[in-house]
Amino acid sequence: MVACAESRAVPSFATRDSAGVEIVENADAAWGTESEWSVAAAPALDLGVAAGQPEYEFVTILGLTRLSNGNIVVANRGTRELRFFSPAGEFIHAVGREGEGPGEFRNFNGAYRYGEDSLLVWDYRLFRWSVFDTAGAFGRIIQPSRPLMNPRALAPLDDGTLLLADTWIDDVERRTIDHQRIIRFARDGGGADSLGAFRARETFRSNDGAPVSMGRIFGATLVRAATDDGFLVGSGEEYEVLDHDASGVLRRRIRWDGEDRTVVAADVDAYRMRFRERWTGDDETSRAFLRLLAEVPSAEQFPAYADLIVDTDGNLWLAAYPRPSREGPRLWTVIDSTGRWLGEVALPAGLEVWEIGADYVLGVFDDELGVEHVRKYRLIKE
Repeated sequence: MVACAESRAVPSFATRDSAGVEIVENADAAWGTESEWSVAAAPALDLGVAAGQPEYEFVTILGLTRLSNGNIVVANRGTRELRFFSPAGEFIHAVGREGEGPGEFRNFNGAYRYGEDSLLVWDYRLFRWSVFDTAGAFGRIIQPSRPLMNPRALAPLDDGTLLLADTWIDDVERRTIDHQRIIRFARDGGGADSLGAFRARETFRSNDGAPVSMGRIFGATLVRAATDDGFLVGSGEEYEVLDHDASGVLRRRIRWDGEDRTVVAADVDAYRMRFRERWTGDDETSRAFLRLLAEVPSAEQFPAYADLIVDTDGNLWLAAYPRPSREGPRLWTVIDSTGRWLGEVALPAGLEVWEIGADYVLGVFDDELGVEHVRKYRLIKE
C-alpha cells in the first residue's frame, strides 16, 4: 500500500507537451533550508544625498544598470543626463542634456546594456534609442520605422534586435481596457514585427466633476520582460508566466503553486482608508476621486505577482503583490531558466528593483525625507 501511495504522489516538478507548448508545473520549491539565496541586510553601495555634491543628487531615476566593466549608469530625469559611477561609487562623469540633438534627451525611460561594450537608452518623447559606449561616448541613434501610440522599451535581445511594448485602449462605457502589443524592430530600427497582443489593465473613470480614473481595487496588471531570445508576459491572474520566442510564438507556460489570494472585506476597507488619506483636499479633483472610489469594484483575488525581472543568468524574479496587511521585506519568487521554481528571496522593503545580477541586486530607494538613493546589495547564493 505504501508503494502504491508513493507511485501516485504528485511530482514537485513536471513538464509535458500540449499542442507544441511545453507546460511546466511546480508543486513545490526546489530549495531546501541550506540552499536558499538571500540578500545582505545592508547595501554594499549607497549613492544619494539630500544636498551637497550635485552629481549625487537624483531627481526621478528612470533607468539604472551595471555595465560589463562594473560601472553603474543612472538615468536622471531631472537633468536629462546619464551619470556614470565607478564600482566603488565614485562619480566619473555625466553625458547628455535636455534637447533633441545627438546624445540629448527629452524623456527617457530605460537604460540597458547592449552587447558587451554599449549602452542603450530609450527616449519615448523623441521616439528613438540612443547608443553609447561604456565610457559614455555617443554612438548613434536608432529610429523605429513604425509610429506607435505609447511605447515603452524592453531590454534588447541577444541578437541585437529591439523590443517595444505599445499600449492602446478600448472604451467600455465608464471603464477602459488597456492592451499591450509587443513589437520587434531590427538592429537598425527597421521592420516592425508584432509578436502578440495582451490585455494589460482595467480602469474606471468618472463623468461627474473632474475627469479622474482609477484601476479596479487589487486589479491585475500585465508585466513583461525580455529574455535572451524572446519575452515573458504575465497578467498575475494566476500563478503562471507565458514564455515566447523571438517570433512571438508561445513556447512554454510556467506554473507554480502559491498561497491563497482571496480578498476579504478588511482588505478592501484598508485600501479605501489609505486612498482617502491621500485625497483629503477640498478641491474638485479630490471630491471626484472619493466619489469614484465608492463605485469602483474590487477583484476577488489579489494578483499572483506585481513585477517581473529576468536576471543576468536568465532566472525569473516575480515580486509578491503588496497586500494591505503586510509590511517589511518583500518576497520575490525565483524561477530558473528551465521553469523550475527555486523558492523565495526577501528583498529590502521600499527598494524599487531595476536589475539583478549573478551576485547583486541594484535598485532605487526613497528615504524618509523622499531623497532618492541608488543602492546595490550583495546577493548571496549558498
